[in-house]
Amino acid sequence: MIEALRDIGAYSFRQKGINTEENLIEILLDEVNKGGNYAKVYAINFEDSEAGLRYRDVSIEDWDKKKALQYLYREKASQGAHYMPTARIAGNKEVDVRKTFENRIEKWFDRLKREHTQWLNKSAFLASLYAAFVKDQERIKNDLVRLRMQYEDGGFITLIFCQGEEKKYLGDIEDCSSYLLEFSQEKYDEVSNDGICCLCNRKSKVFGNASPITFYSLDKPGYIAGGMKKENGYKNFPLCFECLLQLNEGAAYMQDLLGFRFAGLRYYLIPEAIYNKNEVLDEIMNIYYSFQQESEGKVSLSQADRIAADEDDILGLIKDVDDIVSLKFLFFQEQSSKFVILLLMEDVLPSRIRTLFAAKQRAEDHSVFKDQKFSAKLIQDIQFNYGVLRRLFPTIKGFLEIVNKTFKDQKIDKQYVLELIMDRLRGLFNDNRYMKIEVLQAFACLLYLTELGVLKSTGGDLGLMDMENEVVAMVAMEALDARVERFFQEFSSTIDNNAKKAVFLTGVLTQHLLAIQNADRGSTPFRSQLKGLKMKEADVRALLPKIQQKLEEYGSNYYTQLEKIASLYYLQAGNNWGMSVDEVNFYFVLGMNLNDSKNKEGVPYFKTK
Repeated sequence: MIEALRDIGAYSFRQKGINTEENLIEILLDEVNKGGNYAKVYAINFEDSEAGLRYRDVSIEDWDKKKALQYLYREKASQGAHYMPTARIAGNKEVDVRKTFENRIEKWFDRLKREHTQWLNKSAFLASLYAAFVKDQERIKNDLVRLRMQYEDGGFITLIFCQGEEKKYLGDIEDCSSYLLEFSQEKYDEVSNDGICCLCNRKSKVFGNASPITFYSLDKPGYIAGGMKKENGYKNFPLCFECLLQLNEGAAYMQDLLGFRFAGLRYYLIPEAIYNKNEVLDEIMNIYYSFQQESEGKVSLSQADRIAADEDDILGLIKDVDDIVSLKFLFFQEQSSKFVILLLMEDVLPSRIRTLFAAKQRAEDHSVFKDQKFSAKLIQDIQFNYGVLRRLFPTIKGFLEIVNKTFKDQKIDKQYVLELIMDRLRGLFNDNRYMKIEVLQAFACLLYLTELGVLKSTGGDLGLMDMENEVVAMVAMEALDARVERFFQEFSSTIDNNAKKAVFLTGVLTQHLLAIQNADRGSTPFRSQLKGLKMKEADVRALLPKIQQKLEEYGSNYYTQLEKIASLYYLQAGNNWGMSVDEVNFYFVLGMNLNDSKNKEGVPYFKTK
C-alpha cells in the first residue's frame, strides 16, 4: 500500500508540473499569495559591502507567481518563525506589521543563532546576513511599518539581496535553499541514518519515523528490526527524503480525493497500477474525477450501480475497469484525533467488483422482491446492499470480516449468518412489529452470499427428490403444485432440500391461518404456538396438523391442496434433517412473509386462483 501511495504522490506532482528528481525545494513550498490576499511583496533589501552584507532599505513590488521558488515560503506553525524569513502580513494595521516582523522574521534569526549555529559556522553568507540583520533590526522594523502604512494592499515580507541593479531572492542563494532542504528534514532526524530506501532502493540518508499513516509504532516491543531501540527504528521502514515527500503528497491526495463511505463506514479506495503506472493512473484518476462530478449532482448513479448503500459509492464505476489496477480498501475511524485502521483489504481486482455486482443483480432479480411496501407512502423493490448486511451485525469488526471474505472470495459459515438473521427477526417478531421488509432483505442477503459461492455447506442434500420421482411428480401436478415447485426451483440455491420446502410451506400456511384469525376475532392466538421463533424440527412438524385443525374450526380451510404438498415434502424429507434451530426458523418465517407472493405473471404462488 505504501508503494501505491508513493506512486499517487508522484502522479499528483506530475499533475502540478513538479519534477521531484530535479527540484525537491519546489515540493516543499506553500502558496504565499493564498486567495489573492497577499499580492504585494514588502522587501527587506540588503546589499554587498566590503565588510559583507548590510541593510539598505525596504521596498514594495507586485507578487509574481513565477517567483515562487525565489520567495522560499514554507509554513511551519501558526505562531513563531517559518522555515525561512518569508511571512505573510497578518493584517493591514501597523500592529499587524510589527507583530508579523517580530514573530516571524526576528524569531527566524533568533532560531538560526540558537538552534542552527552550525550553519553560521559553515555558511559565510548566512553569517553575514545574521550580523547585518541584528545590527539594524529596529531600523528595519520601523522602515517596514512606515512603508506598510502607505499601502492598503495586503502582502508578505521577504528578503532581497542587491548587487548593483541585479536582485537576488532567497531562493537564488544556494546556501538558503540548502538550509531549507536540511531544516525540512530535521523533524525526522531522530530516527535516521545512511541506508537504502525501501521504496526506490537508492542509497542515501533514510528516515524511519516518516510514514504519514502509522502502520507500526517504534514504541512497541514487537517491532524488533531496530533491536527495540528507537534510534535504530529506521531499519523497519527506511525512506529517503524524495520518497518521503511523494508519500506525504500521496497521503494528502488520498485524504482529499480518495475517501468514500461503505455501508456508513469511512474508507479510502487506493488504486495501484499493475503496469504502465503513469498511463494507468491517468485513466483511473479520471474515473475518480468523473465520480466527483456525479456526486455534485451532474449525474446520478442508479441503485443498480450501488452496492455500498451510500451516495458516494464509486464501485459502480470502478467495476468497469480492466484488471490493470489492484484496489486497496482502507477502512478507518478517527477517534480523539487518532487515525484507527479497522481493515486494510488489499489486492482486489476490478473483475472481482464486477463479480460482486453480478451476484447482486442475480440475487435481486426475483418477482418476490418487486413493489414491496416499506411504508404507507413508499413502495419500492427490495435490493441488496452492504448497508442491509451491516444491520445484521452487532459489531463493526464482525461486519468487516464478512466484507473481507466476500471481496476476497473466502468461505463464510452459513450458520453464523442465519444466527445473526434470526437474532434480528426474533426481536421484531416478539415485539409484534411489521417484519416483512426485514425478512425479504435478509433473504436477499442470503441469496447474494449464495450467488457469490462463499457460503459453507450446511449438511448436504438430505431429502432431495431424485430426478425420476421429480419427473413423475411433475406429470401429476395440478396448477398449484406446479406454481409451488416453480417457486422452489427459482430459489433452489437456498431452499435446496425437501425439509426446507416443508418448513417454508408450514410458514406459508401459518400466516394464512393468522390472517383468518385476525379477521375473525381481531387477534392471533396461534402465534403462541411458534415459541418466539425458536422451534426445533419436532415443533415445526407438529404445527401442520394443528394448522389444519384450526382452519377447519374456522370453516376456512381453503388450503387443502397446499397442506397436501407440504405433507408430501415432509414425507420425502424423512427424519433428522440436520438443520439448526436458526435455519429451521429462518425458512419458516420466510414462508410466513412470502405467503402472498406472486410470480411475474401476477399469479399467487401459494393460493388457488
